[in-house]
Amino acid sequence: MSNNTININDANLKKFKWLGKLVIPLLILLFVFAALTPFTTIPAGHVGVASLFGKVDTTELTEGFHIINPLKKIQKIDCRNKELTLVDVGVPSQDQLTTDVDVTVKWRVDHNQAAEAVQDTGDVAALETVHLTPKLRSLIREAGKGIKNAE
Repeated sequence: MSNNTININDANLKKFKWLGKLVIPLLILLFVFAALTPFTTIPAGHVGVASLFGKVDTTELTEGFHIINPLKKIQKIDCRNKELTLVDVGVPSQDQLTTDVDVTVKWRVDHNQAAEAVQDTGDVAALETVHLTPKLRSLIREAGKGIKNAE
């Protein structure tokens, strides 16, 4: 009969301990790297606007993959065409009567001015309510002043 015993010496154990001391920190480092997500992807038709502690970066991130500072927050702005419809907008005419009109406007955020728009208003929804809707109502009322009769 042969004696099948496993001979483990101290040199082999030291190799495994050294390997364990290297692998564990590497796994922790890899986990922290993945958790911080130092990258982002911007989908087609969008622009990324980065901000760090509330300060908006003036350069927009184009479509595609980007490596970023993991502390930055990326807001993805949709730059595709949108429609804004105003229903029953009162338009005064020169004869002091009001006519209700429905207006639809096609609009989009300019790729080159997305960072400025975010800095001024916060997001695209605020762009529509803060800038676009009041300006459109004002333009409609100004156009109505040229109408003599509300008929």
